[in-house]
Amino acid sequence: MGKPYFLLVLSLFLLACSSPPAPLESNVTWEEEKLEEDIEVVASEPEQASIANHYLKKLEAHGFGLFNFSALTAETCPVFYDDFRFKIQDLKEDIEDAEDDLINEKQDVLDVQEQLDLAEQQGNDKETKDLKEDLNQEYDEFQDVEDAIDEMDDLYKKYVIIQNEISDYCLSLGVKV
Repeated sequence: MGKPYFLLVLSLFLLACSSPPAPLESNVTWEEEKLEEDIEVVASEPEQASIANHYLKKLEAHGFGLFNFSALTAETCPVFYDDFRFKIQDLKEDIEDAEDDLINEKQDVLDVQEQLDLAEQQGNDKETKDLKEDLNQEYDEFQDVEDAIDEMDDLYKKYVIIQNEISDYCLSLGVKV
């Protein structure tokens, strides 16, 4: 359910906007039929932004490659919903820990910068050279933590979208999560 599936659905959407929909093949899954129906609704009523937003949200959830919606049934709804609830909770805690680490890394950079400034004022060339290397290393560590936070934040947003889609889908099956 990764990038090729997303590209297929996107191309179907563009095709639906420019020409009448092609007949469905017999091996098309229920989920693909539903997406194609959504495409037709969006293509036929572009002024209804809420329908378009719902469709785009659904496409995003399918395109992340993090969850296989075809495994979602009335029986599995609560399990998958809770699984994403726990994933979101754990990731939120990880982000908070990483933000604390980022504060510490920033302080390390500032501390080494102060030492470097002092060594430069004192004219200590060897210590200045060593501290410049230390500063580069501390800054790299700071950047690594910052990048990790960005990646976790992106994943967090995807998990929330997927959880919302699971909830909507389960409600459509008559299952309250």
